[in-house]
Amino acid sequence: MGGWCFYYYRNSSWPNNVPTQNAAQTMCGPKGNLAVGVTYKMLETYKTKYTSASQLVAWIALVRNAASASGWEWKTLLPNGNYTTFPAIMANLPWGSGEPGNDPVENAGWVGNNRGVCDVNGDMTGYGGAPMAIICQFAPQKWTYTQRGYGLFTNAAYRIAQMTA
Repeated sequence: MGGWCFYYYRNSSWPNNVPTQNAAQTMCGPKGNLAVGVTYKMLETYKTKYTSASQLVAWIALVRNAASASGWEWKTLLPNGNYTTFPAIMANLPWGSGEPGNDPVENAGWVGNNRGVCDVNGDMTGYGGAPMAIICQFAPQKWTYTQRGYGLFTNAAYRIAQMTA
């Protein structure tokens, strides 16, 4: 999707409400980050394709920042251990019904099955038990092709097929 690869992860040994959003940030490394949904279409896909009735919610990299113009931003962990942030575009966030609730302790975002993006407490304080998942985002593998041989076909339209004896 959008040139990125995504991995939806839930460890069955995790107790309810684990991991927190901060812990989820580190679980996607060292080659990836907690998913950033920069487009509406991408977040809609998270909502319907990466969550299910048996796994209702998954962390994404959305965090509240009152100093940001929209009040929300994407926070991603860099390979060097530092974080970087960039503003979330509110029109690109398919908020669930009644969201964002804007309770001051709701400082993080998750995506819910057929619900949309919800603002929640990033350390899960005050919620009943819920099995948590994470959506990791990775850059796609880079493919390189090297020439082997010296072009034996003069017509590029030839089809190569495997033959058995």
